[in-house]
Amino acid sequence: MSSGSGGTLSNTHSDWRCRGTEASDGRSEEDPKVTVQVAPEVASKLAQLSKDRAALARVSVLLEQIRAASDRDVLLGVLGPSVGVLGDEVFVARLGNLRVFMSIGQSDVLIVDVAVVGGGPETRQPAAANDPKYNANRNPKFNAAINPTLNASLNPKFNSAINPLFNSTLNPRFNSTINPRFNSALNPRFNPAINPRFNSALNPKFNATINPRYNSTYPGPYVYGLDLDRQGYVVQASDKVDLIFDNDGEHVATAVHNPSEGRTLFDDSLEWVGYTVPDGKGGYLRFDRDGQWNGILV
Repeated sequence: MSSGSGGTLSNTHSDWRCRGTEASDGRSEEDPKVTVQVAPEVASKLAQLSKDRAALARVSVLLEQIRAASDRDVLLGVLGPSVGVLGDEVFVARLGNLRVFMSIGQSDVLIVDVAVVGGGPETRQPAAANDPKYNANRNPKFNAAINPTLNASLNPKFNSAINPLFNSTLNPRFNSTINPRFNSALNPRFNPAINPRFNSALNPKFNATINPRYNSTYPGPYVYGLDLDRQGYVVQASDKVDLIFDNDGEHVATAVHNPSEGRTLFDDSLEWVGYTVPDGKGGYLRFDRDGQWNGILV
């Protein structure tokens, strides 16, 4: 693929780099101060867009704008309102129905992900199908089988087997294997593989496929309060750990799988704050440490 201004865009498995062009008097101009790299998995996704010439043209223009910029401030000025801020040095460029996620430094740009957004009702259906506001089977107000105030077997105040205050195997203060403060394999601070700050595949600010704002078909589970307003969503980090993000993609809690097939919940400082109980229908009921029901995950 060639650039529109005479420069060439080298496409390798590891990155695309914009190269200098020839000046009008035959001298080679200096390489631009801002360089661009594309992660290997992103190059693969772009290859899948080969039939969408409009999308590829937008990407080509974006890369040319990066190549032409002398520094970060100039680049952001050129891109203008088409670019939004997701976090520290993390930006998203809105190119029609294409989203390009970038980490922009002072003199370099790393394109970390691309995603196609939008679509018809079919692409929105999977998330809506599990939304308790629209699916009565998922709504404890209409389905007594998943309502702990009506189904005592799901209520830790009546069923001691699922209550960590009575079942020590579910209590992280007595069972160190489910406590990230004592089990470093469960602790994102000591295990970078489950830390979204170091593993971008687990970070919805870098990986659009796990970000419901850009991937309307992300299956969740999603986190809801008792008012059934969506509070966030879950990303599986390993076979023993899930990460909970709020609606803005901030990591707010860590969920450790426990012996009851539920999850033991810790806040962002790894303080034990509650737990979940399987509802028998594929979802979970959320309780605080004292067994007070405060939400659902589905």
